[in-house]
Amino acid sequence: MKAPQALIMCLCVLALCVTAVYVTDRLTAPSREPQAVSHEPRATSREPQPKTPVSEARSSPLAARGLPSGLPADAPWAVGVAATITKVFRDEPFAGSAVMQAEIALARNEIEGIQLVVAAPSQELRDVAITVSPLRSASATFPADGVTWNLVGYVETKGERPYWADKVGFWPDPLLPAKPFSVAKGEVQPVWLNIQTALDTPPGLYKGTVTLTPANAKPWRVDLSVRVWNFTLPRTGHLKTLCWMDPGPLLRFYGLENMDSPGALDLFKRFAELSLRNRLGPGGTLGCGFSWAKPQWPVRKTESGYDFSQAEELLRFGFDRGMNCFLMAVIPNLKRTGWPSYSDQWKADFRDFVTHYARFLREKGWEKLAYVYNFDEAPCAYWDVVKQNYRMVKAIDPSLRVIQCLNEPEGVRALAGFADTWDVYVAQHHPSGVAERMAAGDEAWWAVCLYPKERPNLFVDYPAIDARILGWLAWMHGISGFEYWSTISWGDENVKGSDGRKWPDTPWKLAKFAGDGYLCYPGPDHKPLSSVRFENLRDGFEDYEYLWLLRDKLPSLSAADRAEAEKLLQVEAPLAESNVVYTDDPAVLLEHRATIARLLEK
Repeated sequence: MKAPQALIMCLCVLALCVTAVYVTDRLTAPSREPQAVSHEPRATSREPQPKTPVSEARSSPLAARGLPSGLPADAPWAVGVAATITKVFRDEPFAGSAVMQAEIALARNEIEGIQLVVAAPSQELRDVAITVSPLRSASATFPADGVTWNLVGYVETKGERPYWADKVGFWPDPLLPAKPFSVAKGEVQPVWLNIQTALDTPPGLYKGTVTLTPANAKPWRVDLSVRVWNFTLPRTGHLKTLCWMDPGPLLRFYGLENMDSPGALDLFKRFAELSLRNRLGPGGTLGCGFSWAKPQWPVRKTESGYDFSQAEELLRFGFDRGMNCFLMAVIPNLKRTGWPSYSDQWKADFRDFVTHYARFLREKGWEKLAYVYNFDEAPCAYWDVVKQNYRMVKAIDPSLRVIQCLNEPEGVRALAGFADTWDVYVAQHHPSGVAERMAAGDEAWWAVCLYPKERPNLFVDYPAIDARILGWLAWMHGISGFEYWSTISWGDENVKGSDGRKWPDTPWKLAKFAGDGYLCYPGPDHKPLSSVRFENLRDGFEDYEYLWLLRDKLPSLSAADRAEAEKLLQVEAPLAESNVVYTDDPAVLLEHRATIARLLEK
């Protein structure tokens, strides 16, 4: 009996091992199946959902991804390198090795960066200063203002999360001003180093050094190589991007009364310029002159008609910096206004405004960039109203384009023929059937928001790759645009501050959906501060342009290169399988980008 029993025991052990391997694979690998979308908000991702809040201890394989391994045991402090698609946590052990070299590669008219990770395993570092030498190639010197750095700051999530996140605690997000910093013993501090090229930056290999000098330790020097590729990203992108920038939170944070207050317009432009730098056009605000009950800033109603001069100034400001679409008017959501219907007076005012504004835009040659936004996220009870609004706009001018945002996906089919552009949430792309409307000639945009909560999304406590992958996924599905509801809706708790103090003198407060509604932070001296999420979102939009350029180059490639390029243009696994199934590994995405660049240089 002993031999059969031993055999049975071995088989049982083998079965347990196979089960363990399977379970481990499911816990650490993205799901191969698209997520089902319900009509109720819920947390989804390709990770298992926790039944209890995530502990402070981090167990995710994303924790140290992007960093090399093996820090020398005798190093009092060291510098490592991480990709900007990696979120580096200051309160976790440094998993990287000391580096003396770092590399960045980018096209002309692009921004690309790396993170220099300062680790202090055995001593505190005080007042670390950073200097960057001139970057020189064999024939040119890189402009000094094209090299910038920021200190990565942290904001804290607390309590049980309404979606799956692999850490509760301090998350990297705001990119703070460059100034000397300290690092506590046992902690790390990432430094965000950006390289920005111009349209005419000479291609080639530029070399220089980055020196980090603590007040209480020897300096550390990193040899920096910057490869500028011999192709150029367009100033105005092919993927239409749009966001809102309601000046209200901005004015209140800095203590200004309204947009006529001294300095208010310059303040607004600074934050708009950051958004434009990051290729997310603030066209939901720059040229929108009617979004509630009457004409509004930047358009003024006068006794003789309308004053469009402020709108013209802001639209030129946007177009000069790459803005590629804007809203001329918004028909408000009746449910949010509390109105039972649009009054006859409202309709008359709306028709009059749109008639005059459309004429003005046509005279400027801007009408093809303009949209009328119809009843945001209209529930099914109002779909007949949506149809009436569409007919009203087309009766004013049949050439005007109407965009319709929906969070009830079945609305796309129900309202077919009553929108020119469909704005649907990424996770609802397939359930909405928007591909059918695209095949019929309609335009489709994507958006993300607190609902649905499915990845990809722009929450602070989601992986950074969620922001960057959006450009690739949009290309994969033939999406024409991306819309985000706000870049500066910081919430009253941050706008008002506490005990007479405001951030950064008091901790930044995250709402339940961490970071939803803003992508930048209010900095000192009335200057905006970008974020880890915003930088990665821009990088994804730039990756979209890589794909566009590669498609244009197909006819000039050799047969072998053309076959490789056509495969890359499909955006397949392991990079992505669908709009909700994609890699969590930054190296996979960066490898695809580098391969495209190699083909574009031929």
